[in-house]
Amino acid sequence: VQLSNGRVLAPGYHSYVRGSDDSIVTTVAQLYNNFALGHVLVSDDDGDSWSLGSPLGFGDGLGEGANEDQMAQLANGSVIVESRSLATGSPQFRVQARSDDNGDTFTPTGLVKDLPQVFNG
Repeated sequence: VQLSNGRVLAPGYHSYVRGSDDSIVTTVAQLYNNFALGHVLVSDDDGDSWSLGSPLGFGDGLGEGANEDQMAQLANGSVIVESRSLATGSPQFRVQARSDDNGDTFTPTGLVKDLPQVFNG
């Protein structure tokens, strides 16, 4: 999303455990690998260069995680992040975070209980 001040934000998400093998440890880890943390790529020069924002996850990794994030700038200038809830071991609601400083920082993500999310996406 390109903000009104020209900054470009590209949402993303990451998790720490990936891959597979035949071990029970990896199998169990993959079940909980669905806990993803949102981050944002930031450009202040129309995409010529990028920096990583929120590397520990939105709100410094606190909250409910963030998976398959989308962003929009609201009329008041805030940036809202809307994310899919996590597939395993989490309540099935959408999650949101907000930035009031053009994507420099975000609130911890929180469940939005009036926005249900179907299991597995």
